[in-house]
Amino acid sequence: MLKWLKQYWHPQSITFWGGVFSLAVAFAQIAGFTHPAWGHLAQTITILTGGTVTASPAQLIATGLGLLGIRAKLGELQQLQQSQQQVPK
Repeated sequence: MLKWLKQYWHPQSITFWGGVFSLAVAFAQIAGFTHPAWGHLAQTITILTGGTVTASPAQLIATGLGLLGIRAKLGELQQLQQSQQQVPK
């Protein structure tokens, strides 16, 4: 199972971190961190979701998973290109 997850792990990619961050904000919204009692954390999440909390957690989760999936496919394409360059013609 770890091999399957390894294709999605690209911590040096901005796309990867965009997906992770989108998921983190979604789970923070689900947990209720946007309540005013949370102070600065609530303000930060509000700013990161566009100034208002109109981006639903479902939208953020879909976006995060999409970004992680795109990053995995880009990684596969890079590996394919590298393997084709190593093959002598």
